[in-house]
Amino acid sequence: MKKRLLVLFMGILSLFMVGCTGTIVRPENTYLKKSSMAKVEVTGIRFNEATIEIENITDDFIEVVWDSTNINNQPIGFENQLIKDVRYKKSNTSIAPKNKEKFIVYIAKAIKYPAKLNLKLQQGQRYDYISTELKDTGMKTTIEYDIWDGKRLDNY
Repeated sequence: MKKRLLVLFMGILSLFMVGCTGTIVRPENTYLKKSSMAKVEVTGIRFNEATIEIENITDDFIEVVWDSTNINNQPIGFENQLIKDVRYKKSNTSIAPKNKEKFIVYIAKAIKYPAKLNLKLQQGQRYDYISTELKDTGMKTTIEYDIWDGKRLDNY
């Protein structure tokens, strides 16, 4: 009896030590409208979460205008403050010249395919939009999370 309890305890303990896993879909990105300011790629989608890589291709700073950016016409938010972020103004994010940044954004409901990302950019007084269509290619990536704090254990 003691051995069974010990094995059960060790099994439960190992589950907590390992953490949790999730699956991210790597979508196909098709530009509907390109920009001379940046290149954009959605590298992963999981339920209502999207990982977006934005590369500034200019010799000057650009800003991402989050208040005018959406996925499937749903406003985006960041991390666990989705409801707060949707209701209140979000600060623009600057990207240095010839630099690439990665952002994880959320919408209030599951992302349905084909999806559409509309991203607004600003450089000085000039504005531009990028629009991409996202299709499910069937390519999936498994990611691991720390069970205690929910943070990703990989470099995805």
